[in-house]
Amino acid sequence: MSYQAIYRKYRPTTFEDVYGQSHITRVLKNQVKAGNAAHAYLFSGTRGTGKTSTAKILSRAVNCLHPVDGNPCNECEICKGLLEESIYDVVEMDAASNNSVEDIRELKEKVKYLPTKAAKKVYIIDEVHMLSKGAFNALLKTLEEPPSHLVFILATTEPQKLPATIISRCQRYEFHRLSVEDMAANMGEILSKMNRQASPAALRLIGRNSEGAMRDALSILDQCTAANEGIIEVEDVVSVLGSVQEEVLFELIQALWERDARRVLSVIDTMIMKGKDLRQFTRELVHVFRNLMIVKVSTDLEDLLQCTDEQIEGYRLQAERFPQEEILRYLSGLSGLESQLAYATSPRVLLEAGLIRLMNQPDEKTWEGLLERVRRLEEEGLSLSKPASSAPVGAVARATSSASPARPASKSSGVQEEGQTYDQLEAKPEARAVSFTDVHQQWEDILLGVKFRSGSLYAMMDRGEPVAFTKGRLTIAYDDKNEFFRKEVAKPTNLAIIRQAIEESLGMPIHVDVKRLSEIRPHAASKGVDEGIEKAKEFFGEDLIKIK
Repeated sequence: MSYQAIYRKYRPTTFEDVYGQSHITRVLKNQVKAGNAAHAYLFSGTRGTGKTSTAKILSRAVNCLHPVDGNPCNECEICKGLLEESIYDVVEMDAASNNSVEDIRELKEKVKYLPTKAAKKVYIIDEVHMLSKGAFNALLKTLEEPPSHLVFILATTEPQKLPATIISRCQRYEFHRLSVEDMAANMGEILSKMNRQASPAALRLIGRNSEGAMRDALSILDQCTAANEGIIEVEDVVSVLGSVQEEVLFELIQALWERDARRVLSVIDTMIMKGKDLRQFTRELVHVFRNLMIVKVSTDLEDLLQCTDEQIEGYRLQAERFPQEEILRYLSGLSGLESQLAYATSPRVLLEAGLIRLMNQPDEKTWEGLLERVRRLEEEGLSLSKPASSAPVGAVARATSSASPARPASKSSGVQEEGQTYDQLEAKPEARAVSFTDVHQQWEDILLGVKFRSGSLYAMMDRGEPVAFTKGRLTIAYDDKNEFFRKEVAKPTNLAIIRQAIEESLGMPIHVDVKRLSEIRPHAASKGVDEGIEKAKEFFGEDLIKIK
């Protein structure tokens, strides 16, 4: 006998076998028991949640000769015939490949005929949202007033694409994503039937990576059973998924908290050498920071995290180190980074630069961020004045300790180590005033800083140009054909991102004005035009240049 995938071999055969959808199966069982099944059903929900399996069970239940508490007996002639596909009174139709008006007209001709053996003729139309507009219109009348021997079961993952006229003619049931516990329990039962075993942690890991889809979970389990003939452990699942172990993610988070750039780069290098996908790695890092956020804001951890007590304790220890605002900053930054990695030509460089940027960007809205800023300012002031004797920086840091654990100084920042005096440090040069030339030289770096925070804003910024810088005010100008982009860039939320990128590049706060080029050309561009004319005269000769 040819091999069958686990999700096909162990497909549910009764309503009780459908995990996580009791709010639907209970109603369907009661309808079958009462003999008042509807003429049209609409099953909607994400992939792998049991829509098609439930439709097949319902098609047998309404035709079963000896139903058991609303379930098909799976033993009578009709049930066996439908299971073996030797009775053709249940028709499965894929709307993705049969979506034309002609296909539906052909169906309308067939529904007139009575079933051959079963009591009801059932049409299961999968991915019904793929039907064309004309096909939906052709189906309307039949769906509203079908023959008494006919039952329609429509299944879709995108119910919002269905016409309201179709939805209103059906009983609609929404299939939910399965919880990790439900998927782990189902996989455990299937493994028992296969005389195989897996650790609970391995089954939960499969469940978490399946995003609520039971079919996806069983496909992963199928791979794991082929990869290991013994007990399936977490390491086997990690190997099959190409995912990253939680210990490695915690190591990276520890390095980010310590602001240890060398260690951060080392972890990324290790992941690359092991052949891990960097986008998947970033996605899992986002998941860890999401769990840290939940630990910070909620007490109902077991339901929201769906982890073991040991894992929850690990998240608690990590969450104690980070202020809530910093966790949210990492979540926002890494989420944007994950989407950028899909189109990056150098994913490694983008990930490394993104993590270092996030790591060295303290949130000054937090108490810890303010203390960090005060410490830096004190360092700069004291090192410039170079006093004869002074207390170590460590003493200053201890004097301003907060409720959060003390964070180590950045390993790459050159901060004074314990025991050093300020006389031993090289005095920093005085900050010079920023000029328009500096802005021009740093413009590409500023744009990259904007791109890291918002790809769409970067695209709009690239349409404008810096034209003036006076008294800490930078003017960015747009020509009239880019008026839409100018208005978008001028929004307060976008200006805040631009100011943040500029301050990061130039080292000082800058006010940003966004104007039309036509408004400022007489003032901002006249000098450049005159210089261009003089250079043209010098190169081509005055007799060849005419000014209009």
